[in-house]
Amino acid sequence: MSYIHPLKIGNFSAPNNLVLAPMAGITDTPFHILCLKGGAGLVCAEMVSAHALHYGNPKSGRMLTVAEKEHPVSMQIFGADEQTIQEAARQAQAQGADIIDLNAGCPVKKINKAGAGCVLMKDELKLGTRKY
Repeated sequence: MSYIHPLKIGNFSAPNNLVLAPMAGITDTPFHILCLKGGAGLVCAEMVSAHALHYGNPKSGRMLTVAEKEHPVSMQIFGADEQTIQEAARQAQAQGADIIDLNAGCPVKKINKAGAGCVLMKDELKLGTRKY
């Protein structure tokens, strides 16, 4: 009996449910490609600040770069402001992300002080009723 099943999220489908977690400072393009060749169904890039993208931070902008062999790839965005999150999601989509993941679970104090990460879970209406 196999525990590996196809993964379907909305219109997106991956060959299996083996997902590489977004790990800051570890998951880069070469690592993503190796994991996909090793059997991952989806790889996730490390989280990118919507705020930094809004202000044109070059390092954050480079984090959205997706190589042709890196698919399927999910981009994780974190932020607290609806407009900057929406803008960041559009940038990630334009760069080739297959999935946009809004981080609503990060417990890091620096992220939470900005109103992002798991703090978003405190306002379910804000988090759940908007289309980013």
